[in-house]
Amino acid sequence: MKNIQAMIAVLWRDRSGIAAAEYAMLTAVIALVVLVAVSQLSGAVSGTMDRAADCLDGTEAASNCQ
Repeated sequence: MKNIQAMIAVLWRDRSGIAAAEYAMLTAVIALVVLVAVSQLSGAVSGTMDRAADCLDGTEAASNCQ
């Protein structure tokens, strides 16, 4: 039992894995921000492309195609 307590105490004081955990959390936050930005931009880009296609094939009024 004393060996287990000593091992837990050593692991508790060991801080070598903290940097890796911080980098993993930072990477997850950056990935989330990129995912949200891409999802927001995809709607805007899709709308712009649809409007451009409508202007090219003549289904959009010429006054709206500038």
